[in-house]
Amino acid sequence: MKKLIFRILCSLLAGIVFHSVALAGDFQEGEKQFYKKNYSEALMHYEKALDEFGENEEFLVYIKCQIAECNSIIGNKESAKIMYEEFIKSNPGGLYSEKAQKRVAYMLSNQKKDKEA
Repeated sequence: MKKLIFRILCSLLAGIVFHSVALAGDFQEGEKQFYKKNYSEALMHYEKALDEFGENEEFLVYIKCQIAECNSIIGNKESAKIMYEEFIKSNPGGLYSEKAQKRVAYMLSNQKKDKEA
């Protein structure tokens, strides 16, 4: 349920931000692949989209959110954790920052459990 809410919030933010921004190919393809659940493919396109929209801070918030989510889903937990932490640092108190903090805490607790097992 929380993942669904997170994705809906990301999509809503995208709708707000994108109305004045011409969408680039890699971003569009990343979105398409993400919603087809091809997360590795989506990740590749989102990472390219960072370069395409490097000057638009609001847009970068959404892309970074999607990159972290893709990494988490495909099992790149350390990459996801790093991305969430960077996101929290660059967007303290902003949209999704609480969610990112919860994700990092969850990942850390799972790492601790794995080490104890």
